[in-house]
Amino acid sequence: MDGLTIPLRVLSLQGIQTSTQGGFAVSFVLFSTAREVNQLNLSFNTTPKVQLSCGGTAGCSVSGNTLTLDVAPAFARWFTSDSKFGGLAQLRLPLSIEGGVVKGTVGVTLKNSQGESNSQSFSLP
Repeated sequence: MDGLTIPLRVLSLQGIQTSTQGGFAVSFVLFSTAREVNQLNLSFNTTPKVQLSCGGTAGCSVSGNTLTLDVAPAFARWFTSDSKFGGLAQLRLPLSIEGGVVKGTVGVTLKNSQGESNSQSFSLP
């Protein structure tokens, strides 16, 4: 009997949740048939506009209102450590916004070798 073949597809952002317990954090649930996620893009659409900074975070870059993170090493560890979840993964990302009240939304996309995911967004508290 031949094994089941699952076609590789662009990854899918399944949902986003925010939490303010212990500081503001965002959790992303995603599905990747390729079991690969390389990049996380956050596009800040805020009032007032925020000045983005990566601080000393390796694999992070800023262009205009978009912050891009290289998440390949973290997801490679996740997908190789345990196969019981298949292509399902969750990423929790703490965010800090300093300097006053900022309102607006943040758009989220993910990338892997198959392409760019669907876009979703979340509101800032």
